[in-house]
Amino acid sequence: MNNILNDRFRIIKKIGEGGMGSVWLAEDTLLDFRKVAIKLLTQKLLNDNNAINRLKKEALVSLQLSHPNLSAIRAFEVHKNIPYIVMDYVEGETLSQYLLEHGKMSDFKAFEIFEQLASGVQHAHAKGIIHRDIKPSNIIISTTGTPVLLDFGISDETRIATGCNPQISGTLLYMSPEQLRGEPPHSSHDIYSLGATAFECVEGHPPFYKGNIANQILFSDPPKLACNCWFCYQINFSIGRDLSLRPKIATQIADGEKRRRAFIRWVLNKTESILETSISTNQMAINRLEYVAETCLKELTNNQSSKINLPYLLNGKHIEFTVTRDEVRKLHW
Repeated sequence: MNNILNDRFRIIKKIGEGGMGSVWLAEDTLLDFRKVAIKLLTQKLLNDNNAINRLKKEALVSLQLSHPNLSAIRAFEVHKNIPYIVMDYVEGETLSQYLLEHGKMSDFKAFEIFEQLASGVQHAHAKGIIHRDIKPSNIIISTTGTPVLLDFGISDETRIATGCNPQISGTLLYMSPEQLRGEPPHSSHDIYSLGATAFECVEGHPPFYKGNIANQILFSDPPKLACNCWFCYQINFSIGRDLSLRPKIATQIADGEKRRRAFIRWVLNKTESILETSISTNQMAINRLEYVAETCLKELTNNQSSKINLPYLLNGKHIEFTVTRDEVRKLHW
């Protein structure tokens, strides 16, 4: 292929490929050689108006989105009758690569990832946009640790992956029963897929991954995560066949603000029990306690326990106690 597109984007190397096209790392020579990702159709689809329209639709859909956990598309352009889209380049590895290298993760680590992804998915849903193909290979964990959901366009490859009705879009392992039946796109489809992806992160495999997967998704109750924390309960609900129990909005799966409030309240109660007095009206003490509690939660992402350390909190008294993951899980925030 031509090394320079439209006298601007210098192609460096191929970084991905699917049934609909390929993705290339490039430099924007007009903007300080900023790295971008270029998505091109395969050679056989260059004269396929449906494929070209899908690529353009992906660009139009993504241009409506502005969220740190969703990939950003900057332009749809044509070079010598070859259409392509220009996307922000996210340096990192896919979630599927991460799981292959590191294995399953703790529910605390998964929560950190899915709190952000759920926020991005909810942002898209609020604009009436359904992704329809959330899965580990469509999620990049950037070098800074930020998860980014890619690809709001459905490729031919994902249609073939279902092994079912060719009009159904998605990837079978992460597809809800309603999506598999070919029902119209709905936010519940994405919530199921988000939950199935989170299930794989915690358990090491998707809910159904052996045997007749389509039949199991349609007619069998999914397995449940054994962990009794609120987050894992939400994952279990999100992959259930009962739509009435499935979270209504994506952010219910991993509600970070709800978690923080519940944990801070628990730390406050324990601190007041040690002090044998109330500090709820002491704003300076509350501010310090909130900061220490949030730091503790972050440390628990990678550690089995952490310390709440509040020197000279009130009347010169030093408060210190250890918090374990199991204690936090029991809070059911």
